[in-house]
Amino acid sequence: MAGVVLGAIMFDSWKRRTKVALAATSAASLLAIGVGLGASLNATGDVRVVKSGQLGALGWYSNTYSRLAQISGMVFDGTSLWADGYGYLAKIDVNTGLPLGTTLVSSTSPISAVAFDGTYVWTANSTASSVSKVNNGTVVGTYALPTNAQPQALAFDGTNLWTANGGSASVSKINVSTGAVIGTYAVGYFPRGLVFDGSSLWVANYSSSTLSKVNISTGAVTATTTRSEEHTSELQSHSFISY
Repeated sequence: MAGVVLGAIMFDSWKRRTKVALAATSAASLLAIGVGLGASLNATGDVRVVKSGQLGALGWYSNTYSRLAQISGMVFDGTSLWADGYGYLAKIDVNTGLPLGTTLVSSTSPISAVAFDGTYVWTANSTASSVSKVNNGTVVGTYALPTNAQPQALAFDGTNLWTANGGSASVSKINVSTGAVIGTYAVGYFPRGLVFDGSSLWVANYSSSTLSKVNISTGAVTATTTRSEEHTSELQSHSFISY
């Protein structure tokens, strides 16, 4: 059959690329890899995973740079799963596990965490020191955090979004309607995990080997939990990130 790719598709997660072994190629040719599933190539060697009859519905995966590389977080919006890649956000069908599309959130920064506020998916853009608000695959806003914030984690408290700012030993409270920073509050060194327990915000301070309990109204640290010396290395080996 003319235009059919004869070969195999292999994903190399370490090198963040999809490799394709080919015997023949053509633009938009189709390789059957299972009943109702397949992959296609464009003229530049990009790979697209597809379902039968849905060509064009799913995302491209570059031969030299996979959009699902370096996944660091996931969140469920009640219908679909969202996973972050290096600057990209991928929407995943929870029934098939297949990507339904990818969104470029940042061309200059990796995404370090994702969260859902009941309406929007939020991303923490670490090296850009910003957060982005995404509505069903469309970025509707990107908002600056304090200088050198380098957000590592996100949590939603039912009203506001919180970021764990690894670069500034702080957490920031964000208005989800406007994206404005309501306040920034000091915690331990290199916070990189957040969880909301229904009343208080808990922060995992990686370099301090401590947990901070934060009052969500005032931002004040109301308690600090310190691990004993014998368990310090164990604490430092975990990120305590919750999505």
